[in-house]
Amino acid sequence: AVSHPTKQGLVQAFSVYIDTWFVCTATGLMILMTDCYNVINEGQTIFEGVMGVAAGPLYTQYAIESIMPGYGSPFIACALFFFAFTTILSYGYIAETNVKYINRTLHLPWLTFVTRIAITFAIGYGAIEKAEVTWLMGDIGIGIMAWLNLIAILWLQRPALKCLVDYESQLRQGREPMFHPEQLGIENASYWVGNRAERNIEIERDEGVENQNQARGIRNLLRRFYDKY
Repeated sequence: AVSHPTKQGLVQAFSVYIDTWFVCTATGLMILMTDCYNVINEGQTIFEGVMGVAAGPLYTQYAIESIMPGYGSPFIACALFFFAFTTILSYGYIAETNVKYINRTLHLPWLTFVTRIAITFAIGYGAIEKAEVTWLMGDIGIGIMAWLNLIAILWLQRPALKCLVDYESQLRQGREPMFHPEQLGIENASYWVGNRAERNIEIERDEGVENQNQARGIRNLLRRFYDKY
């Protein structure tokens, strides 16, 4: 429960930096610093750090093996398991939340069950199919999702910017940001109608002062980060 939707937006935006800067950069640096990669152009090998190894997770595995022999395979297995597991949880939650939102007007309870079956089928199919096919399906899915999100962002940019300006304005005044869409001219924000923001603050307080202080500290850190960059 939060008192302003911008809090959730900033946290989710910050997670992109964690994923890209930390995980992806660390993987790339491991491969480059250990020379465990190949560069091939137009049938000619320019650089071959690991002979006969195709591009993919094996680059990272060989990079770890070159420093800690015997640990490459277990590390990649554990990393892929946790990355895959958390990704499945994330996309499953997003899909089911979207279905429930759509179902507010359709009133079709079986849609949630069908969504869960589809996710389970996709997991099983991806586990037994060739990696190339799985990656191709993933690329297509990511592409479709990207286009849908870009279109949604274009439609929602005005209310989103209003939320951000309102949030920053209240912070500069030294207030705990409260979201009241009717005051900003934002329509159809049914969740926030009335005193929802104040009720959410009460929920945060009931969860404990320590948790509230930690949440405020994280939000202040995010604010300083975005002010700087």
